[in-house]
Amino acid sequence: MALYKTATKIRNVYKGTVDVNTVYLGTQQIWPIPFTGALTSFTAVGAYTYNIPDDCRIIDAVVCGGGGSGGGGGAYVFYGTNGLGGNAGAWATYRLVRGVDIPWSTTTITGTVGAGGPLYGAAGGGNAGSASTALATGWAGLSAAGGAGGGGAAGNNGQTRLNLTFDGRTYTGGAGGNFPGSAATGAGSQPGGGGAGGNGWNTGANPGAPGGAGAAYFYAY
Repeated sequence: MALYKTATKIRNVYKGTVDVNTVYLGTQQIWPIPFTGALTSFTAVGAYTYNIPDDCRIIDAVVCGGGGSGGGGGAYVFYGTNGLGGNAGAWATYRLVRGVDIPWSTTTITGTVGAGGPLYGAAGGGNAGSASTALATGWAGLSAAGGAGGGGAAGNNGQTRLNLTFDGRTYTGGAGGNFPGSAATGAGSQPGGGGAGGNGWNTGANPGAPGGAGAAYFYAY
């Protein structure tokens, strides 16, 4: 059950100038409609659209950038130099209150899940991961940076994206890849884990492993 004025759903109730939090009919709460918290996750790289549940009041927006790839191991002129692991993607968060941070008329949040840095085939370096974003009408949005390629934050292993606790809920970060890097065994995990560096003690191409893709999460309540 909900409150309406003709066909318009009532979003705020006042007694005089005092904002009323809850309205009951007898013992039954009729406003706001009781809402069970719901988490929606976006893990596919590229654009996404989150449809805001009509009866929620608050949305926790959490995004993680893609992890950087590891640097390539040395061969020929750089022979004997192991590639450094890629850095993890960053977290970014925001607690959106409908009617305050965004208008009630805003019904979607859009954005992009960033890719992890791709496999890096040359000696040294590494490819950066891409940012993950979220934005909506009336809100400037979030951007979580991708990790630097071959940043070496964890030596030759990829850097692990540590878990995040936001508004009482925990979001799990991706593990960094283990040295020596390869697409099969050294890639960073999603979301945001850095790829491992390549082995510099073998001749030929010794690529650094790719980073883990980012992610976007929305918890409505």
